[in-house]
Amino acid sequence: MSRYREQTTGKTQFPPALTLEYGLRDTPAVAAVHVRCVPSDTGLQISTSESGHANAHVLLGRGKWERVKLKDGCKCDSTSYYGARILFEATSSAVARVFLLSYEKPGALIAKRQVATLRSDSNWVRFSFTTELSASHFLLALHFGDQSPEHRITLVSVIVNSIVADENYRVHIPESAHADIERASAQPAVDGRGVEV
Repeated sequence: MSRYREQTTGKTQFPPALTLEYGLRDTPAVAAVHVRCVPSDTGLQISTSESGHANAHVLLGRGKWERVKLKDGCKCDSTSYYGARILFEATSSAVARVFLLSYEKPGALIAKRQVATLRSDSNWVRFSFTTELSASHFLLALHFGDQSPEHRITLVSVIVNSIVADENYRVHIPESAHADIERASAQPAVDGRGVEV
């Protein structure tokens, strides 16, 4: 079942987390273009409907790639990092690129970015991301491109959790590790955004 919900732990409020579980009686909504989706006990079997469509994709939610309604996206906060895990099964040579689609408040697409790739050599993938500063909500999409219909991916579950950063986007490194980093480099320790830690 599809859930867009807010999590509350003690006094800390986290932005909504996205949980999509497939293989249940109530399969979450998806929007497919040139893709065939078949619910099963093991998950949602996804394959291209026919070869020759470079734009074959599935939105993990309702809407269209370039526009969605606010109720169909996951609300986001630009001060949060998001961690995601996708469980799936893939036939040999099946590949799907995972895109993060960011939307502004009226629902228009403002940014798209590839965040992961599903391949047949694994049955899960983890990734993290941040949304655009002006984004009000996001969706994840699987892009299949032009591959033959026998290359199927069975989607089992998608879980996205939010991680709230402090106001300076600081990454907190233990003191012992911080000292080792400073000894190894003449430059001050910085996080991925170039902010000194």
